[in-house]
Amino acid sequence: MPTGIEDMLPPLAPSASLDGLDLTPAEMRALSPEMFARVFALPSIDHVPAVGSGFLKRRPPGATFWLRFRAAPDKDEESAPGEPAKRSKNRQIDAWQLVFKAPVYAPAEAGGGVAIKTGTVTLKAKDLEGAKAEALIMIARAQGKTIRATTWPIERIERLNCSAMLKAYLEVDLAKPRSKRRKGDKPARRGRKTPDTAEVLKDDVKPTRDERKLWRTYRAAIEAFRFAFPTLEIGDCKGRIDLRIGQAFEERAGLEPTSRYAYLRTVQMALNEILGRMGVPVTYRVNFENRDPGPLPKPNWTPDEYDRLRAAAEGWRYHPGGAPMMIPGPQGLVQARRPRPENRDAWSFMIPMLAYSVSRNGQIHLTRWVPGTVEPRGRKFARGEERPWLEVLPDCIVFHRDGNERYDGTKRHGWNFIPKEFEPEVRARHARDMAAGIEWVFHKPDGERYGERLPSWTFRQIVADAGLPEGTTPHSLKDLAVAWADAAGIPRPTFSEHADTSEKTIDRTYGPSRKVDVLEAAAEQFSQKPWREKEERRAAQAGDFLARRDEAYAEAAAAKSEARRAARRAADARRRAAAGGTSSGAPAPAAVVPIRPAGPAVGDAVALPQRRRAAAARASS
Repeated sequence: MPTGIEDMLPPLAPSASLDGLDLTPAEMRALSPEMFARVFALPSIDHVPAVGSGFLKRRPPGATFWLRFRAAPDKDEESAPGEPAKRSKNRQIDAWQLVFKAPVYAPAEAGGGVAIKTGTVTLKAKDLEGAKAEALIMIARAQGKTIRATTWPIERIERLNCSAMLKAYLEVDLAKPRSKRRKGDKPARRGRKTPDTAEVLKDDVKPTRDERKLWRTYRAAIEAFRFAFPTLEIGDCKGRIDLRIGQAFEERAGLEPTSRYAYLRTVQMALNEILGRMGVPVTYRVNFENRDPGPLPKPNWTPDEYDRLRAAAEGWRYHPGGAPMMIPGPQGLVQARRPRPENRDAWSFMIPMLAYSVSRNGQIHLTRWVPGTVEPRGRKFARGEERPWLEVLPDCIVFHRDGNERYDGTKRHGWNFIPKEFEPEVRARHARDMAAGIEWVFHKPDGERYGERLPSWTFRQIVADAGLPEGTTPHSLKDLAVAWADAAGIPRPTFSEHADTSEKTIDRTYGPSRKVDVLEAAAEQFSQKPWREKEERRAAQAGDFLARRDEAYAEAAAAKSEARRAARRAADARRRAAAGGTSSGAPAPAAVVPIRPAGPAVGDAVALPQRRRAAAARASS
């Protein structure tokens, strides 16, 4: 009985390489002359120069490379002077060798340069046909040539190994960025070639934090899939086996349903990207059966929990469950408080800011009170650094989450207005910072900005001091914002515009909202009176119809009965007239109808068969 997904697979065939050059001699002969000449730079496989045994030092005329056969020495052959007494393993068997008299250069589209240096290579093939194919494939791969998958048969496309394709995606698209040299480290000079222009430009471009995070996420998804399915092939992702990949992926990689959903989307994207580059038709692309797990259980915030979280951001401590943590004081028990609560000042303002603006805590700590066109004090903007800022106006406060800069990410964060309920706190903070000459909204006690993000361990400590569940994160405040909006009766289209998130995403994550205006209209209009009026109206209509129908039926029945009686009277009159015409005027005597006995007597019933037999005997004589 099969125990895993791979037990259901057919026997695995040799996986095809991504360049399409793992060809047999027969497949090479089946290529078109134009394709063969483009890839191998020869008219056919028969034009590969070769020399036989005994001509090891002979070079075919005009050949830059050729094949030669090196026969194994006889066992009783004595070693020549200067040769070792014991020969290597490669010298003890027959072998074909590929000799390069001149270097082989790569074409210009592959970067140029020397692809293969002069020398001799011992091949694995044992016959001349296989040696020619191996030599041509070795030279073509060194030159960076490929055969587009548009010319491949279906069997070759289905033999592509998913793990090998994902490895190529890791090496090309998800190459790790160069680590920045630490201050004081000297670069190694020995053996270091002079970097070309491309390398210099690559070193100058430093990846952003979002790019590094995206690479880590993609690499984690691809490496987990490669570990779970090392022998899975493209052909295995197109049939019934595809329905169990998601379940097996969760079990083998130990993933949650949400992680499995995101990881499979990444793997499918990577595989289709490689297939597209290889020229595989769209009909053979991978499309996993990846079921969306749906919305996850969201924390149900209570007003007491939110108040405790804000109090804990100011240093106050609570027990799990909400009871204040009491300690002995000068005049009795007092509530415990963390020393130096000013270190949590940034989080004390960040918590309501995240909820009211429905923002993510990614780079919101970079928010300033000045426009994004102004360079920060003491440094310049880094590449890809966001520039959010708060514009405090007399009648409103605008939160420019995008910093008025183009944003190409998938997480939208367009500008919105600060809600009126939160405006007084924002204006008080703005007046305090402007008086102190501080440009950062969320800053350290000395007014300087934090690093790449606010310390997450501080928020975890605030959650613990508030007595909230351990899994509460800054992103949980977005769940609180949705609860506020639903309770206030804000329509989902309005709230989605404020959060700069599609209404479909909010409904899929938190479920469809109840429309308060519709519910109010339903409460006002919900009544049994229209139902009763409708039923009474229908009953009245039915009663009128039944009365008219019964009256019509009664009249029709009376007319039909009268017609039958008239017909009988007419028939009687005709019979009397006919009887009066046959006599001389005297009434006709009544007809006498003989009465037939009910049945023969008992004696007659016994004698009747005997008389019949006697009459039959006389008739026959």
